[in-house]
Amino acid sequence: MGTQIATASLRDRVLADTALLSARSTREQRETLDRIADTFAQEVGDTCCIALLEHGRLNPVALGHRDQAARRLLTSLVRLPLGMSAIPAANIVMVTQRPMRTEAMPLPVMLSMFPRLAPYVRRYPIESMLSLPLRGEPKAVGAIGFVRHEKGNPYTQADQDFLMELADAIAAQLQSIPHQH
Repeated sequence: MGTQIATASLRDRVLADTALLSARSTREQRETLDRIADTFAQEVGDTCCIALLEHGRLNPVALGHRDQAARRLLTSLVRLPLGMSAIPAANIVMVTQRPMRTEAMPLPVMLSMFPRLAPYVRRYPIESMLSLPLRGEPKAVGAIGFVRHEKGNPYTQADQDFLMELADAIAAQLQSIPHQH
């Protein structure tokens, strides 16, 4: 990631948006989270999805993708509340409050893991994934998922560490909002 982006610039932009979360209405918070997801998609990976735990369900609230056609397809598949079992990696990182990083898996495995996302996974093969909890006390408030479609460009430990720092900042801000608890 260090060769792909200017980490200081990305950190500054994401933290500036994150600081706005507590002072806004729910609609404005969603727009801010969408802007953060778009920034991550443009500069970190091809896709970024931010999902929050709301009323016991994992709800995708922000989605970014480099390709607008892919974004439209993915949005049509994930904008409904997913529940905790629809995306196994998000469930795992929320329960453990630990990141999870994987490289490409055979298409049948990917399809079995993400049956609702099959049209997307078939058209845009996933080469690398990174799932991060939005860590909170006493439990995670959500998860952020990153996907890369480019072969030979997996997420690294350095990527994970850097993005976990930003995910923790987002989670802390979300937890400070009374209706998010």
